[in-house]
Amino acid sequence: LILGGDYSNEGYRPYKIRGYRELRKHLKEFDYLPANGNHEDNSIWDKCIEDKDTPNRLRREELYNLFYNHLPSVGAVFDEENPALYYYVDDKVKNVRYIFIDVADYPDKYFNTWELHLSMSQKQIDWFVNKALKVEKGTDIVVVGHTAVFPDDLDKATDADDNRIRYINDILDAYKNGEK
Repeated sequence: LILGGDYSNEGYRPYKIRGYRELRKHLKEFDYLPANGNHEDNSIWDKCIEDKDTPNRLRREELYNLFYNHLPSVGAVFDEENPALYYYVDDKVKNVRYIFIDVADYPDKYFNTWELHLSMSQKQIDWFVNKALKVEKGTDIVVVGHTAVFPDDLDKATDADDNRIRYINDILDAYKNGEK
């Protein structure tokens, strides 16, 4: 079961934690594969509704433990540094690699500003290119993310961090053409 993000609405920290626990109860019979989105860590609630400095935000480690820590048991391969919320899963029977990107892999600078944008860290981009896309010839690839990775309005962004999602499109074009 592939999940695309925004698993619960924003809210105070206890509400969000309880929501993840309840959702896991409902999903206990499924091998679910979640894509991290922009509402999962609760930072939008803090910045846009509460106007506070992230008292309700779930850190990566907390989010991983609440909703993603079952993934190694279904074959997910993470970056060396866990808990990254981007990973891949290989279906060896169908010869498909499912790559789950984290479009809310914000650089730390965004947690102290109002500028919460969909973003991918350079570390994730490097992992995507150097590890996730390294497959045997003939393997199909499916990239799963919470949002489109190449929205037109990102071309207008001036900050390099804002533009990193757009690079996925260029990377996939190069991959398809056998280029670096």
